[in-house]
Amino acid sequence: AVYHFYMDDAVNLHLARSGVSNDVRRFTSENSCRYLRQLSWPTPVEIGMRVRLGRASAAYQLGLFAENDEDASAIGTFTHIYVDDRGKPCRMDESVRTALEPLVPDDGL
Repeated sequence: AVYHFYMDDAVNLHLARSGVSNDVRRFTSENSCRYLRQLSWPTPVEIGMRVRLGRASAAYQLGLFAENDEDASAIGTFTHIYVDDRGKPCRMDESVRTALEPLVPDDGL
């Protein structure tokens, strides 16, 4: 469960640092985590992230690494769906798209 917290925090911290308001409504429709090896305290965790953007969704792929380690300790996925006030999928806010576009890989994911 701790690895899921790392992924959730990485995504939401990136959005917050990029100026995306907490008022932008979204929910997590799917997540997964493939454990590969243990991360242990007090070693800092580094997270690599890339994303595929849809009209109303952002599908993240994340790698969790012990600091300065080239081999991932876990690989996860995380999908946000952006919704309107009724909870129906809607076009992603432009601030979100602007924050996430730099994370879209050249190979299209």
